Amino acid sequence: MEHIAEKLKLEFQKAKSTFLKADKVCVISHRSPDGDAVGSNLALRNVLERLGKTVVSACVDPVPKDSLFLKNADSFVQDFEYDDFDVIVSVDCGALKLVVFPQSKPEILDGPKPFINIDHHISNENFGSINPVDSDACSTAIILYKFFNHCGWKINRETATCLLHGIYFDTGGMMHSNSTSEVFRVAGKLMAKGADLKRISKELFHTTSVNKLRLWGRILE
Repeated sequence: MEHIAEKLKLEFQKAKSTFLKADKVCVISHRSPDGDAVGSNLALRNVLERLGKTVVSACVDPVPKDSLFLKNADSFVQDFEYDDFDVIVSVDCGALKLVVFPQSKPEILDGPKPFINIDHHISNENFGSINPVDSDACSTAIILYKFFNHCGWKINRETATCLLHGIYFDTGGMMHSNSTSEVFRVAGKLMAKGADLKRISKELFHTTSVNKLRLWGRILE
């Protein structure tokens, strides 16, 4: 079992209780989303939907091509109505400005509904009403992995792929210094649940568009 600090456990309990009481949830990824922002969003969405919740994924910018193979990645919305949801969640947003939506919907911050801020960046200032934030984590995806296990919520193949996608991206394909022994243990457990590492690695680091190759060529010249 992976280590979870007591403070994080308390935030996990608050988040679990809030999700179980909710019917409709909006999950926000940061602007210019990357593999962890998309993977974490969709992993949380997949789990909550299996709990019977209605979940919408939102981001002001489109999902990058390297994450479009993930289940429901093509259904992100670029705006939403605050009144349509019981809970608002931001994932992988290291600063409030990256959430973007509170600029036009200040009620996200000062309204009556819970705002859950799930993140791993040291820059995060705990801007949510509930803050499962762990700056020692390699990615938001690994925080969600611990959260799901803490809650006893099943991780299926689709969720495992989303989580590993986030971890793999934020560790640079397990080559960055944040690739700890815990990261490899979690990655192994996700693969045992069916996570598609081959597809993840291909999409994130082994597929390059013609336009990007041309740009690299000009730079090298």
